Amino acid sequence: MLSQKDMSGMMGFNEFKELCQALNGWKATFSSFDRDHSGTVESHELQQAIGTMGYNLSPQAMNCIMKRYSTSGRIAFDDFVSCCVRLRALTGESLQTQ
Repeated sequence: MLSQKDMSGMMGFNEFKELCQALNGWKATFSSFDRDHSGTVESHELQQAIGTMGYNLSPQAMNCIMKRYSTSGRIAFDDFVSCCVRLRALTGESLQTQ
């Protein structure tokens, strides 16, 4: 799991709480950039959303993210969460820094 610190295969209350906080933060970020309320964000909106979370990605990295997570040039919330999880895993960030 995303914050499985003890590798027990089970999620404790504190880990669950951290996950809920991260998901709520991601939902708020996503919603603030889904300006047309379509349930998706476009490339430029995604770049802004990722930037507000403290990531400064190159155009090449953003292009890779769009190729991996978008459908018809737009990213739905579920794919946005997958992207956020991957970014955290790649940067070694814990959920508590949300």
